[in-house]
Amino acid sequence: LGAAALQFTLAHPAVVSAVCGYRTTAEVDTNMRWSKEPVPAGFWDELKADKLIPFGAPTEPKASP
Repeated sequence: LGAAALQFTLAHPAVVSAVCGYRTTAEVDTNMRWSKEPVPAGFWDELKADKLIPFGAPTEPKASP
């Protein structure tokens, strides 16, 4: 769920970064891992079908430079 929350924020084309409140280096490491962890397309489809996120919301990760 953490990976999906982070990636949903970063998937929007207008977003270039996310500021997370880190208290430890372990939290930094976790968020770095979450940013790369695959989120199944079916997860996003279910959220859209249940109207928890807009149908047209971008959910595909942006390509890294």
